[in-house]
Amino acid sequence: MRGAPPTIGACVDVEDEMRDDAVMAGWGVAAWAFVSAQQHRLLGAAGERGPLPLALNSSAVQLGAATGALAGGLVVDTAGAGRLWPFAVACCGAGLAGHAILARRPGRRAEA
Repeated sequence: MRGAPPTIGACVDVEDEMRDDAVMAGWGVAAWAFVSAQQHRLLGAAGERGPLPLALNSSAVQLGAATGALAGGLVVDTAGAGRLWPFAVACCGAGLAGHAILARRPGRRAEA
């Protein structure tokens, strides 16, 4: 094909590729390692009603991932990739603030 872009392999340095692989592996472990522990805790708390909370939790995790991808895509489309990190930091801060508020509600058990 005339005018076709070069292949990705021709543009990638091996050291950069190894670093990127390590970053993606770290992200995968950090982002998804909590799911099985969370599901175990839900099963213990739900008793015989276990499948419903697991299904709702799985749906919420997937909805959160999709919403984050949508929001990130909108930021990149409107403001550019360079503006993605302040948005990500703001989302993390909002999540931590929400967690701090919800964790201190009166009547909440300290341990499950």
